[in-house]
Amino acid sequence: MERDLVIVGAGPAGLAAAEVACQAGCQVTLIDENASPGGQIWRGADLPVDPRIEVVGGHSVIDAFGRSLWLAGLSTTELRWQRLILATGARELFLPFPGWTLPRVVGVGGLQALSKAGLDLRGKRIAIAGTGPLRFAVAAHAVEQGAEVVAVIEQLPALALAKFGLHAMASAERRRQALEFCRLLSPSRMKLGWWVTSARGQRDLLSIELTDGDSFKKLEVDWLACSWGLVPNTDLAQLLGVEVTREGIVVADDLATSADQIWAAGECTGIGGVEKSIEEGRVAGGAAVGEQPITNSLAKHRDYAIALARTFRIRPEVRRLAGDAEVICRCENVTCGEVRGCASMREAKLYHRLGMGACQGRICSAAGSVLYGWEDQSVRPPLIPTTTAPISYEPFL
Repeated sequence: MERDLVIVGAGPAGLAAAEVACQAGCQVTLIDENASPGGQIWRGADLPVDPRIEVVGGHSVIDAFGRSLWLAGLSTTELRWQRLILATGARELFLPFPGWTLPRVVGVGGLQALSKAGLDLRGKRIAIAGTGPLRFAVAAHAVEQGAEVVAVIEQLPALALAKFGLHAMASAERRRQALEFCRLLSPSRMKLGWWVTSARGQRDLLSIELTDGDSFKKLEVDWLACSWGLVPNTDLAQLLGVEVTREGIVVADDLATSADQIWAAGECTGIGGVEKSIEEGRVAGGAAVGEQPITNSLAKHRDYAIALARTFRIRPEVRRLAGDAEVICRCENVTCGEVRGCASMREAKLYHRLGMGACQGRICSAAGSVLYGWEDQSVRPPLIPTTTAPISYEPFL
């Protein structure tokens, strides 16, 4: 059956778009791979969703052709759309370093997701490292869950972080969050201008080593959450023929994409935080139902996104952490030394099977882009791994 307006992604942007479109009298279908709406930011929260919005939870889009989406859940079903909003969010950026494949070394957002899914962090010694504002939010969440956050490690020097903070504090919501972080996180735990050089252990994580470029420290930890920012999730957009860049899906002022009757909102258009996602969702939802969107407030959010990208650029020392023996593609056990001389992701895939595993290159292609300047790989269905058992392509009723 055909739906009037389909929104892929039930995070802040998707929910905001759905609310605006529904209030305008449009029939809205909201799709998300999680069982309930909220996305990574509001995962587990009891969110009020307008009952007029059809929520299709626990389904992932695995293919798209024309104006049809194929969803994988208990079975694979076809869903046709007249208008489409992409609110597909972002993924974490991981870079290889000695010990990064040890158990209990996870992404920053991954640790938060595990905690919200039931992982008991009480009494656990946790280090949170990498770069970007997300780490402070996750550190505060870990403290609230009873963890001992032994260090929040930020590659950015204190002066540069302070300058960014002045820009960020223009938002009342970010000011509130900053005050909450300061209340929960001890200043003595902040390691500004430091980065992790290795994780140590035999079968499990025991300790980490970090440096500021001059001196070294060793910390005993139970968990290390480490990532280097976020990467816009543009897989579905590429499959639909929508124009994308490394910065995200290309959109006009009203969030329209290069494809007819497709809009995009949130982190998939560029990393800029929750406020940007919500505002873009509202604009995209209004534009999709034919309302003249008010886009004046988007400028400040986009300015913040630009400042975010400019401030938290990965330092050269971090890019050099992975030696030839370090694994870059976990799925196929491909090392940095094997692919270091490759001119492209395609060459690394053809000669060394990089990106041929279960994650379909989502981790190693982004790492290769940062480390070796590779262009993003092409996208092919299915967008996520799936079994042949549920593939029946029955109409969605």
